[in-house]
Amino acid sequence: MSAPARRRINGVLLRGTAAFSGLLLLVAGGLWSTPALFHAVAIRMGAAAAGASRQTITVGGDGWPYLDAGRRGAPVVLMLHGFGTSKDAMLLPLSWLGETHRVIVPDLPGFGEHPLHSDAVPDADWYLERIDTLADALDLKHFSLVGTSMGGALAAAYAAAHPERVDRLVLLAPAGVQAPVKNSFMAAVESGRNPLEISSESEFNEVVELVFARPPAVPGPFRRHLVELMIERLEATDRIVAGLRPFLLDGLTPLLPGIQAPTMVIYGEEDRVTDPSMAERFRAELPGAQVEIVPDAGHVVFADSQRRVRELMTEFLAPVATLAD
Repeated sequence: MSAPARRRINGVLLRGTAAFSGLLLLVAGGLWSTPALFHAVAIRMGAAAAGASRQTITVGGDGWPYLDAGRRGAPVVLMLHGFGTSKDAMLLPLSWLGETHRVIVPDLPGFGEHPLHSDAVPDADWYLERIDTLADALDLKHFSLVGTSMGGALAAAYAAAHPERVDRLVLLAPAGVQAPVKNSFMAAVESGRNPLEISSESEFNEVVELVFARPPAVPGPFRRHLVELMIERLEATDRIVAGLRPFLLDGLTPLLPGIQAPTMVIYGEEDRVTDPSMAERFRAELPGAQVEIVPDAGHVVFADSQRRVRELMTEFLAPVATLAD
C-alpha cells in the first residue's frame, strides 16, 4: 500500500475515532444533565455487570419487581434489602453469591420500584405475609435468607415463622432487638423521630455519613435526583415507619428461639445505626449462631468491608451449595 493511501486510511480512522468519542461525550453529557435517565441507565448497567436480570412477577394483582441472578437449579438465596433502599442496593452481595447460587432480590413494598399498597397496614406481620406469598409465586420450596438492617429483622422473623422453608440465615447488621448500648440513633427512634428521613441534600449527606464508615462519593445531579425521589415517597415512608417501629425496636427478640436454621450474624464495629452491642442479644438467644464483629465497618457492613464479608458469607452458605449438588 502506498504512503498516500495509508495516510488517507489513517485520516478516516482518526476522524471516525474522534466522531465516536464525541458521540460518547454527548451521551454522557445528556445523561449527566438528566439525572433520572442517568439513574435508570446506571442501575441497569449495575445489574447487568452483576449478572442479574430485572424481572417482575404478579402476585395477587400486585407487580413485584425483583433481580434474578445465578444459575437455575442451584440452591436459592432470597435477599431482603434495608429501610430506604431497594434491590439495587444489594448488587454487591448478589454478585458474590450468584457464582454458586440462584439469587433473588425483590423490592419490598414501599421501596424501589414497588409502590406501597394504598390499603396496606405495613407492620411486620403484613411484610412477612407478603414475603411468603412471593416465595409461593416463585415456587421456592426452600431457600437461604440474607437480610440487612430492616431486611435482616424481617428475614429472622420469617425464619422463625417458617423453619421448614429456610435452609440457612445470614443477618447483616439486623435491627429488631434492644441494644445493650443505646446509641444516639436508637434514642432518636425511640423518641418518635426517623433519623433516616431525607427531604434535602444536607439530610442526604448526613444519612450517607451515618450509615457508611467510608462514605462513597455521590455525584451532585444523582444526589439531587435521589433526594427528589425520597421526597415523593415521604407519605409512604411515614406509614412504613409507624407500622414497623415497634418490631424494629425490639419485636424480634421473642421470636428468636423459633429459628432453627443455621445462622450467621454480622455487625460492623463502627455501626452507628444498629449498635454492634446488639450482637450479644443474638449470642444469648441463638447460642449456635456464628456471630462476627467486623472491624472498621459501619452499618452497610458488606460495602465497608467487602473482602471480609464476602469470605464470611460465601463460606457459610457454601455447604448448602455442596449438599444441593
